[in-house]
Amino acid sequence: MSDAKAGRTLHDWCQDLEALANKIGVERFSIAGFSGGTPYALACGYQMPTRVRKIAVISGMGPLDILGQEDLCLYTEEKICLQGPEFTRAYITQLANMVNADPDRFTEYYIANLPELDRKLLSDDLVPVLKQTAIEAARQVEGMVDDYVIFGQPWNIPLQKIHVPVAFWHSEADQVVPIRHADYLASVIPNAKLRRMQDYNHFGAFLAAQPELYDFITA
Repeated sequence: MSDAKAGRTLHDWCQDLEALANKIGVERFSIAGFSGGTPYALACGYQMPTRVRKIAVISGMGPLDILGQEDLCLYTEEKICLQGPEFTRAYITQLANMVNADPDRFTEYYIANLPELDRKLLSDDLVPVLKQTAIEAARQVEGMVDDYVIFGQPWNIPLQKIHVPVAFWHSEADQVVPIRHADYLASVIPNAKLRRMQDYNHFGAFLAAQPELYDFITA
């Protein structure tokens, strides 16, 4: 429900998170980033090294200006969105309208299209969480437009200067974001560790990694 910020960047997002942490009185915290949340999590680790304890990244997307997007298994419209803001708004508006018109139907459609192994991990109590996540994501079109623009641009994060402990979880079978993205990030971030998973696809790896993830960020 925040106002849109013209030209929002990763740096702006880190400032927002720091302001939130100050407001609620949290001095140090850990961050978990899933998929496209990767640049946001890593940017915070670089910009707030004395406040971020640890970073966990699951099924993370790497910098597309370096790794390219050719083998990303995204919908054609999503790949077009990554080309810049002029390509983005129509698709995002259509997606948001679909969610807002019938969030239950959208959630059912999303779950039905997950691979079987991933779908089995989605317990009944997580379904309403998934629906609410979709509703909040579609609340404002501008937020998703900004995210796609940020994904498609250079991150401008000196990854070699991130000294916060970082752990990656990524499945060898991820058909959305290939594991080479995690391989690259883990190779350039000092002392980062990669947990290679098997069989799960993009979303399933996120669910399967939860026990280890919580152990990592709370230790």
